[in-house]
Amino acid sequence: MRAAIVDCHCHLLPEIDDGPGSLRDALKLASLAVEEGITDAICTPHVVPGVYNNTTEAVRIAVAAFQCELSRAAIPLTLHTGAEIRITGDVETRLKRGEIPTLAEGRYVLLEPPADVRLPRLDAYFGALIEAGYLPIVAHPERLLWAGRHIEEIIGYVGLGAHLQVTAGSLVGFFGREALRLARWLLETGAVGLIASDAHHASRRPHLLGDARRLVEALVGWREAERIFVANPQAVLAGHPLVLSDQGGRRPLNKFRFSTQFIRPIEVAR
Repeated sequence: MRAAIVDCHCHLLPEIDDGPGSLRDALKLASLAVEEGITDAICTPHVVPGVYNNTTEAVRIAVAAFQCELSRAAIPLTLHTGAEIRITGDVETRLKRGEIPTLAEGRYVLLEPPADVRLPRLDAYFGALIEAGYLPIVAHPERLLWAGRHIEEIIGYVGLGAHLQVTAGSLVGFFGREALRLARWLLETGAVGLIASDAHHASRRPHLLGDARRLVEALVGWREAERIFVANPQAVLAGHPLVLSDQGGRRPLNKFRFSTQFIRPIEVAR
């Protein structure tokens, strides 16, 4: 029997960001999560100043309310608080004040760099957070438009003590060939700390964790899949250190080119 899956990055909460627009949509997405084998979901609504001004208290209230709705609907999914926090200069200050949430009330923080602009000195930024006692997790680096030109820098974040969270859909082609290429490269270099769904909608942005797990097992084996789908998400929940890959460095960076010509992305109804 396969171990339960913890989803460390998903947008399940209704009407709080660009996730489900109604309670009905949220319940459908949660039901599909259970079908994927997910038993625990860390709800990570966006925190983007001026766009999604979610706070720790607001997320806690939303999680508690939606947990009640799940109980009424007999959907066996346990929710935890969290957020996907856009990187800004005041994140450390707001974390210390308790204004924005960590993952599952612990030390891990899910951080989203801007997709189209490479911020300077992110290594120092992550280092300062680590020194302050937080453990940065970089959300979907493979989907950053500048990632392909700075892959060595991104892999270097792991050496500092940060972790990389790849989106399940990227591995199966849902976000296009470049995200697929980068996701598989990070996977095969051992740089991926964990895989999460980043699910937003039952059809337009589904979980795809099951599809991604089967692919990961085929590419790098059951042991590595267990590390990034089961052991490390559970470690985030428990506040324990993440397990690092034992296959890092097997593929040199000067071979950061591989063809996706014969890879057919999964088609999902939108």
